[in-house]
Amino acid sequence: MNTLDNKIKDDLVLLESMALQRTIMANQRTLLAYLRTSMYFLIAGLSISHLMKLSFGLPLEILLFSFSGVLFITGIFHYRKQQMHIASFEQQIRERI
Repeated sequence: MNTLDNKIKDDLVLLESMALQRTIMANQRTLLAYLRTSMYFLIAGLSISHLMKLSFGLPLEILLFSFSGVLFITGIFHYRKQQMHIASFEQQIRERI
């Protein structure tokens, strides 16, 4: 019976480790999505003055640049926050081994 308990425990640790790896990769994908969206807004801001001659072009560029910066900072903040949660979960898994 002891070997069965050890096998079940090993399987649970393996499942938790795999779930942790999926969570880490999802967190990285989310950061990349934030960065990609931020870059889109930055490029849109740069393109406004070159593609269109608008009377309100400069305020629109500033708005797009600002939104790009906010998205960039939000993405990094969210990534770091989730990284701390993942680290605490990883510590809990190590304590069970």
